[in-house]
Amino acid sequence: MIPRLDATNSETIQVSKPFIVDCVESLQVQSIHRPTARCLSLDDRCHQAEVEVPSAPQRPPVQTPYRPPSSIEHSRLPRDQKKNTVTLRNNNISPLIMDPFSAEGELVNIHTAFIQGQYQLVLSDFDASDFSETNRLPVKVLQYRAQIELGQAPEVLSAVSSAQASSTPDLAAVRIYASFVSKGAKDEKAVAEAEKLSEAQGDNLTVQLLCGTVLARAGKQEQALQLLAKHQGSLDAVALIVQIHLSQNRTDLAVKEAKGARSFAQDALSVNLAESWIGIRQVG
Repeated sequence: MIPRLDATNSETIQVSKPFIVDCVESLQVQSIHRPTARCLSLDDRCHQAEVEVPSAPQRPPVQTPYRPPSSIEHSRLPRDQKKNTVTLRNNNISPLIMDPFSAEGELVNIHTAFIQGQYQLVLSDFDASDFSETNRLPVKVLQYRAQIELGQAPEVLSAVSSAQASSTPDLAAVRIYASFVSKGAKDEKAVAEAEKLSEAQGDNLTVQLLCGTVLARAGKQEQALQLLAKHQGSLDAVALIVQIHLSQNRTDLAVKEAKGARSFAQDALSVNLAESWIGIRQVG
């Protein structure tokens, strides 16, 4: 039987069985513009064949997650790009991901319990060994702070040795804070140690928070603010700065600080608390 093209249907080519292979090869070359072509035989003994010409697969575009630039990278950005970045009061980039207690990290639950004042829960429901190695020290610091808030500052001083404090700035700050709380604002030695540690380890977040608290309670609010201004996106530091401004009756500066934090932390508990303190002061 001679192969022929059925004029009534441009999608169908009728051939006998011996010509199926040749027809398929011909269709792959000549009918690429058609998504589907069928080769059928008039002979009842012929088999039915279907040839599909697949379209080229479409690869989805690769999306690179946003990573805020460092302060050095920020200085190299074009001027029209710099204005689109969020900056802190010390002109450093302030991404939320730099806060160790952000909602994306594993410390969020214990930190939330601490902020809510559930100090006993912080001690009983969390074990530092259950956390990753890099987060075990922040967990211990939160638990030491919870003990201090529960009136157990002497126990913290016994738990943190001088040797540990000398080798770990976080524990040194904990020991200074515990000593200050146990002896009150008259502990000039603790205040002097806080000033010294702030100068040597001012970039450490625990040092900023605890030594900043000591300095502020000792009446050295400006020194505390200078220390806290070094933070890198810490909402706890923002909350403490707001407290200090309110103690100075500078509600305008407190509002400005909270507003700046809100620009990169939409529903953070620390910022909500800071705004609540401001609201109470404004209402009177």
